[in-house]
This record gives sequence, structure tokens and C-alpha cells, in this order.
Amino acid sequence: MNWIKLITLDNRFQADLLTDALDKEEIPFLLREYKDTAYDGLFIGQKGWGTVMVDEGQWEAARNIVDDLFHKKPSLEESIKNPDSSKDKS
Repeated sequence: MNWIKLITLDNRFQADLLTDALDKEEIPFLLREYKDTAYDGLFIGQKGWGTVMVDEGQWEAARNIVDDLFHKKPSLEESIKNPDSSKDKS
């Protein structure tokens, strides 16, 4: 297998969501955490929480899963059905 980087994750929650979705689609992956107990997470701010790697042949399918989980914005039809979901709550 030729492993390539899929995404750098911000936290364990993102890792759990993504690895669960990849498992369901039977896409093999490697999860590399950047935590270092000696430095108590000092470098997570610079590197991120961890990285997910996938086989080059599965990258596009895995990327679609990432987009659906983390980057998908509601469609116009979804926004009309549920107008509160399109409002910025910050």
C-alpha cells in the first residue's frame, strides 16, 4: 500500500467520527496521534491532534467522507426545510 495523508485532525472527537465512517466504508487507514506525554500536548497547537493516512487508491473516496463530515454546507433545500440550521450561531 502507498499511504498518503488524508487530513490533519484538531481533536479526538474528529478522529472518532472519521475513523468510524472509514470503518463503515471498509477503507483502511492509519491514525497517527501527535500526543506526547513528556510534553503534555505542547506541540498539538502547531501540528494538530493527529493525522489520518489512507491508501492512495482509496484517497478520493475517503476525501468525500471528510467533505461530508466536516466541510459540507447545507443545500438550499435543506436550509428552506430547516431555516435555523443556516444561521450563524456565534
